Amino acid sequence: MRADMVAGLFMALLAIGGAGGAYFWYQQNQQADLRQYEAAVDYVIEGQLSAGRLSSLYPGMAQHSSARLNYLRQLYADPAQSRQLNLGFAWLRANWDASYERVADQFNREVDPQRLRLEIDERFGEGAFVLMRQQHEQFVRDAPRLAADEAAKRDRNLQQMVRSYQAFVAEHHRPPRNGEELPIVP
Repeated sequence: MRADMVAGLFMALLAIGGAGGAYFWYQQNQQADLRQYEAAVDYVIEGQLSAGRLSSLYPGMAQHSSARLNYLRQLYADPAQSRQLNLGFAWLRANWDASYERVADQFNREVDPQRLRLEIDERFGEGAFVLMRQQHEQFVRDAPRLAADEAAKRDRNLQQMVRSYQAFVAEHHRPPRNGEELPIVP
């Protein structure tokens, strides 16, 4: 009887140990899957940031680690930087969904609609996604006016070049030779 009790206790301990080991193994696999999933998402976002030329912000972000959002606002204040940021953000938003969905499907995960916001905020500071989205929306609203302004400027420059050429020909009775400067005619 005592041997049966010891054997039963031993079997119970083996069963508990086996269950504990299986649980530990399951948790380890879940953590490994999560690490692989996060690495795949990071790979996708880094590729998209690089393709959109937004990864060039990293050195400046590292220098302004405590005020990354303020640094981003400063960049948006510069028209050339603002244009690049807006184009990069447009690229990222246009390509993110399909790329992220592929990763989520590959790892049998639900698509998190807030994932892009979380990734942007992680890299560029809390609130960066909202700022970038607002700036991009303003950029899209202003794009037709900016395109018209640029076209008008090109037109004015072309007209000035034509007037300068005509003035040179009228004065010298020949076209300009290589290297000759044209007079600037307003």
